[in-house]
Amino acid sequence: MVKAIFFDIDGTILSHRIKDVPISTRQALYQLSDIHVDRVIATGRHSTEIDRLPVNDIKFDAYITLNGQLCYDLKGNVFYENPIKETGEILKFFHSSTDDIEMLRYVQEGIAMRNADDFVKSVADYVTADIDDNGIEKGLRYLGLL
Repeated sequence: MVKAIFFDIDGTILSHRIKDVPISTRQALYQLSDIHVDRVIATGRHSTEIDRLPVNDIKFDAYITLNGQLCYDLKGNVFYENPIKETGEILKFFHSSTDDIEMLRYVQEGIAMRNADDFVKSVADYVTADIDDNGIEKGLRYLGLL
């Protein structure tokens, strides 16, 4: 059973073409919440940047920001001392850029967006559609979560 899915922001859940989160992605993220799968942002951005983006109205269960330097939950509780450890739980990760590669070491299945760098796609376990072609929704369907 999947416990958590990690999402990058830029080019993964945030479309640079429409400068927003596609409706299909929003719906898919809310459906994950309904089936009790934790939704986690994993980004190089700072939390103050996230607050100014069109993703700020989506409440994720946790946020890994600044490439892991600042990690906090939905209530803003910081948990620096609690890095992700191997627990045997199944974790998934959607990614689109080369700075996301390290995260693949901590998940059992990495999913690249079609618009990702070729190197990222080459190390991914699965390549889903582009964010502008309902990539998150299609990837979650591939995982059997929607």
